[in-house]
Amino acid sequence: MYSIKKSYGLDFIRVIASLLVFIPHIIINFSNNLVIVNNAYLTSIIGVEIFFCLSGYLICRQGMFIVNSKKNYIKNTFIFIIRRILRTWPTYFFALLCYAIFYKFFEKQIAYYLFFIQNLFYPMVSDTFFAVSWSICVEELFYFIFPILLALIIFFNKKIIRKSTSSNILIIMTCLLIIIITYIIRNHLIYDDWGPEVRRVAFLRLDAIAFGGLGYFFLYFLNRYKYLNITLIIISFVSITVSYYYLKK
Repeated sequence: MYSIKKSYGLDFIRVIASLLVFIPHIIINFSNNLVIVNNAYLTSIIGVEIFFCLSGYLICRQGMFIVNSKKNYIKNTFIFIIRRILRTWPTYFFALLCYAIFYKFFEKQIAYYLFFIQNLFYPMVSDTFFAVSWSICVEELFYFIFPILLALIIFFNKKIIRKSTSSNILIIMTCLLIIIITYIIRNHLIYDDWGPEVRRVAFLRLDAIAFGGLGYFFLYFLNRYKYLNITLIIISFVSITVSYYYLKK
C-alpha cells in the first residue's frame, strides 16, 4: 500500500490559502469601497487557485495506490473513489442540510446539489443558493475523473503498448490529458453573458487541480537538487504577484 507522510509545509500552505480566501470574503461583505472590494476579490481567487493546486498535489500522488497494483488496479480505483466519498460527502451533505433548513430552500433545484452538478452549466444554480459549494463541485468531479482516467490509461498501456511504464509517467500522462481536454473545452465554449462567474464552472477548473498533481512530480524529480526549497519559494511569490497583476487588468 502506498503511504503518504504528513507534511507540515503543506499544512502551512493550507493555512495561508485559507486566510487568502477567508479575510477577503470578510472585506467583500463589509466594505463599500469598490477598489478595496475588487482587490479582495482578486486575492480570494488566488487563494482558491492555491487550494485547487494543493488538492491536486495531495490527490494525484495517491494515484500511486492505483498504479502500483499490477493486477488489482480496477479494484483500487473503486477503493480510491470510495475513500474520497467517505472523506468529503458526510461534511458536505450536513452543510447542505443546514443551508436548506436555515434558508428554507426546498425547491427542486436542490437535486443539482445532491449530484454535484450545480456548476456544470450556465446559468449556475449555485448563484441562488449555497454559493460556496461551487469549489467542492470541482473537487468531486476531479475525484471521479482522475482515477477512472488513470485506470483507462493503465488498461491501454497494458493491452496496446504492453511495456512497463513508470508509475510517475502514467499519472503525469493522466494530469496532462485532463489539462488538454479542459483547454479544448474552454476554447469551444460560448461565454455570452457569463461574466466573471465563468471561473466557477466546474469543467473549466479541473486543470488547476491537475497542475497541482504535476507539481508533486515536478518536486519529486527535483528533490535531489540543493537550494530547491528557496528557489521554489521565490518562484511561488513571483507567480502569485504576476497572477494578481494579470487578473487585475
